[in-house]
Amino acid sequence: MDRIFKIHVAVILIVLTSAASVFWIPTAYAQDTDLKFTNITSEQGLAQSTIHGIVKDKYGFMWFGTWGGLCRYDGYSFKTYRYNRTNNKSINSNMVHNVIKDADQNIWVLTFSGEELCRYNYEKDNFDRIPVARISKSFLKLINRRHHLRTVSYGYKNFKWVVDTTLLSLSLSRLDVQTGKIKRYQYNSANVWSLNGSNVSDIYMDNHRILWVGTYSYGINKASLNGKPFDYFYHDPFTAQSLVDNNVSAICEDNSGRLWVGTRDNGITVIDDNNYRHITKDKEKVNTIVDNQIRFIFCDSRGMIWIGTKTGLSRYDPDQRIFRQFIDLGLKDISVYAVTEDLAHNIWIGTWQGVYQYNPLTDKLKHFDPAQVLNYPWVRTIIQDRKKQLWVGTEGGGISILKPDPVRDTLIVVKHLLHQEKKNAISDNRIYCMYEDSEGFIWIGTGNGLDLYNPSNGKVFHFPLQSGLADASIAGITEDNNGFMWISHKKGISRINRKTFKIRNYTSQDGLQSNEFSEGAVFKSRFQNKLYFGGNNGLNVFNPDHIHPEKTLPVIVLTELQILNHKVDINKKVNGRVILTKPLYLTKEITLNHGDK
Repeated sequence: MDRIFKIHVAVILIVLTSAASVFWIPTAYAQDTDLKFTNITSEQGLAQSTIHGIVKDKYGFMWFGTWGGLCRYDGYSFKTYRYNRTNNKSINSNMVHNVIKDADQNIWVLTFSGEELCRYNYEKDNFDRIPVARISKSFLKLINRRHHLRTVSYGYKNFKWVVDTTLLSLSLSRLDVQTGKIKRYQYNSANVWSLNGSNVSDIYMDNHRILWVGTYSYGINKASLNGKPFDYFYHDPFTAQSLVDNNVSAICEDNSGRLWVGTRDNGITVIDDNNYRHITKDKEKVNTIVDNQIRFIFCDSRGMIWIGTKTGLSRYDPDQRIFRQFIDLGLKDISVYAVTEDLAHNIWIGTWQGVYQYNPLTDKLKHFDPAQVLNYPWVRTIIQDRKKQLWVGTEGGGISILKPDPVRDTLIVVKHLLHQEKKNAISDNRIYCMYEDSEGFIWIGTGNGLDLYNPSNGKVFHFPLQSGLADASIAGITEDNNGFMWISHKKGISRINRKTFKIRNYTSQDGLQSNEFSEGAVFKSRFQNKLYFGGNNGLNVFNPDHIHPEKTLPVIVLTELQILNHKVDINKKVNGRVILTKPLYLTKEITLNHGDK
């Protein structure tokens, strides 16, 4: 979906909506795989959940017939047309039986009244009621719902999609015209991308290869036929061959290529090819993780897997298959949110009580007094830059840049970066992620924005929401092999061109597990060109080279004009004058005066 642009021009507020883009624009490589359906229901403004008729008009608006009126969808909101007994230009019943489009792009509505057809007037935004006796038999047959369901079909590539009327309940079926194989799409409670209802009432394919599927009780489903932008791992309660839980909080890939996926409350899933192994705390065993509430997972250069939890730290040795806790060294009942390794193979641990250093040669753990090196003891993230400096991000105390002094066995404070009411300050003191890019710049994800730190001059560049970044609550940052930065947050994932700062946003409509991603749940594979992002509904993985912008640009139309904070309707007088004589998107110019605020 393209964004809604709001332009304040002197005396009016115009809301621009991309009506021709009321679809999910496919953004990735084409594959004939299982469809990913997203849902539109009454929660998004649909008048009623039984769909009888789907069509797209010549301006890009989607029309849905329901039993609560006729709905026009602009990609963001609905306008519902209902029967009005005092207006013979309204539809003649709220119970819509079918909606179709003729060869001249006219929208026709058949309701349960049966005596008249309603034809939409684009210029007047109303309907003409035409008696059935004046309609040809061939057109009446075409709009007849039973005939429509038996004949409606859409083909793309080697497949044809139809409403399967051979079953007791109507379903969506896909026919492979080369092999003759049929695949039926039905509701599956374990799959968030399945249809949200099995009883299909209508289908429609628009000119951007978006398949719209209406149901009898659950509204609209839609999916792109052009491809599968993002692969998806999730929890299936009916099989152990899935994630142990959907709320993903940590991701790491070990030296053997196994993927470790930590969850917020239910332990870890280890994925080795298509084999899934669940690791949870077992009170009856010593060889186990210290807690099921996983906060971070790190795989070091020696092959050890470090697991930060809400109540301590665990380390797994894959050769010995042994877990070790660090309670004996002082890490008891302490939340661990960050782990990293320096060039000397020391392990640095960020906790809710400051920074620890573990020396694997001496098996000793050293705690650095947070009052001496930090502005706040709650550490959320740690990275080491190419100057061997430690960047420690905290929950409320900004960033401390520290230089390890191995001679005196201490940390030297190089600089503190804080949020202040002045230029060249970071956006917020809540630091959730940091990343040093291939050119040595430090990307900083905060609770109130994304910052870019230039180490050569110490300047901080802030990405405002006006720059196109979808959200300010940053969760994860990584870089692909082509120099694009990938930023997860609470409204999806954003890709930033590091040279031009051009931003492209991806949401759940593109196949993301949801729009909400978890702080620190990001990983770039060392073995494959893949990026991993986790959130509250599972894990996404994708090859960034396969994500390409849609080349077909949407048409932008104006959908609403407000004067004095009131919507201006067609032929409605404002300050004694009629401003609009036709819908705004068909109006070439408007005339306003100084009183039209």
